[in-house]
Amino acid sequence: MGPHRIAELEWDDISEPGCYLMIDSGLLARIHPEDLLRNPGTRGSGTGARVAMLSDNPRLALGSLRVIAIQSHYRVGF
Repeated sequence: MGPHRIAELEWDDISEPGCYLMIDSGLLARIHPEDLLRNPGTRGSGTGARVAMLSDNPRLALGSLRVIAIQSHYRVGF
Protein backbone atom coordinates (compact mmCIF):
# COMPACT_ATOMS: atom_id res chain seq x y z
CA MET A 1 0.00 0.00 0.00
CA GLY A 2 1.51 3.34 -1.08
CA PRO A 3 1.28 6.79 0.45
CA HIS A 4 -2.13 8.38 0.74
CA ARG A 5 -2.86 11.74 -0.84
CA ILE A 6 -2.94 14.04 2.14
CA ALA A 7 -4.60 17.45 2.08
CA GLU A 8 -2.59 20.11 3.91
CA LEU A 9 -4.23 23.28 5.13
CA GLU A 10 -4.11 25.95 7.81
CA TRP A 11 -5.64 25.11 11.20
CA ASP A 12 -8.00 28.07 10.81
CA ASP A 13 -9.31 26.64 7.52
CA ILE A 14 -10.57 23.32 8.92
CA SER A 15 -14.20 23.03 7.87
CA GLU A 16 -14.75 19.27 7.79
CA PRO A 17 -14.66 16.58 10.47
CA GLY A 18 -11.69 14.27 10.54
CA CYS A 19 -8.30 13.52 12.04
CA TYR A 20 -5.73 16.25 11.55
CA LEU A 21 -1.99 15.99 12.15
CA MET A 22 -0.21 19.10 13.39
CA ILE A 23 2.69 19.09 10.95
CA ASP A 24 5.19 20.90 13.21
CA SER A 25 4.56 18.89 16.37
CA GLY A 26 3.26 15.56 15.05
CA LEU A 27 0.28 15.78 17.41
CA LEU A 28 -3.21 14.66 16.45
CA ALA A 29 -6.50 16.58 16.61
CA ARG A 30 -9.84 14.85 16.16
CA ILE A 31 -12.56 17.18 14.86
CA HIS A 32 -16.07 15.71 15.13
CA PRO A 33 -19.10 17.08 13.22
CA GLU A 34 -20.61 18.35 16.46
CA ASP A 35 -17.38 20.27 17.18
CA LEU A 36 -17.84 22.21 13.96
CA LEU A 37 -21.48 23.00 14.78
CA ARG A 38 -20.99 23.81 18.45
CA ASN A 39 -17.80 25.87 18.15
CA PRO A 40 -17.51 27.25 14.62
CA GLY A 41 -15.02 29.95 15.60
CA THR A 42 -12.78 28.12 18.05
CA ARG A 43 -10.18 27.15 15.48
CA GLY A 44 -9.68 30.75 14.38
CA SER A 45 -6.65 31.18 16.59
CA GLY A 46 -4.64 32.95 13.91
CA THR A 47 -1.62 30.79 14.67
CA GLY A 48 -1.11 29.83 11.04
CA ALA A 49 -0.40 26.24 12.09
CA ARG A 50 -0.27 23.80 9.20
CA VAL A 51 -2.22 20.56 9.50
CA ALA A 52 -2.54 17.47 7.36
CA MET A 53 -5.93 15.75 7.14
CA LEU A 54 -5.12 12.08 7.72
CA SER A 55 -8.72 10.86 7.58
CA ASP A 56 -12.24 12.20 7.22
CA ASN A 57 -13.24 9.75 9.97
CA PRO A 58 -12.61 11.37 13.38
CA ARG A 59 -12.95 7.96 15.08
CA LEU A 60 -10.31 6.09 13.08
CA ALA A 61 -8.01 3.97 15.27
CA LEU A 62 -4.68 5.50 16.31
CA GLY A 63 -2.74 2.62 14.77
CA SER A 64 -4.28 3.25 11.37
CA LEU A 65 -3.62 6.97 11.65
CA ARG A 66 0.03 6.34 12.55
CA VAL A 67 0.45 4.13 9.48
CA ILE A 68 -1.08 6.79 7.21
CA ALA A 69 1.15 9.51 8.67
CA ILE A 70 4.34 7.44 8.49
CA GLN A 71 3.66 6.28 4.94
CA SER A 72 3.12 9.92 3.98
CA HIS A 73 6.48 10.89 5.57
CA TYR A 74 5.09 12.94 8.46
CA ARG A 75 6.55 13.01 11.95
CA VAL A 76 4.27 11.18 14.40
CA GLY A 77 3.98 12.34 17.98
CA PHE A 78 0.74 10.66 19.05
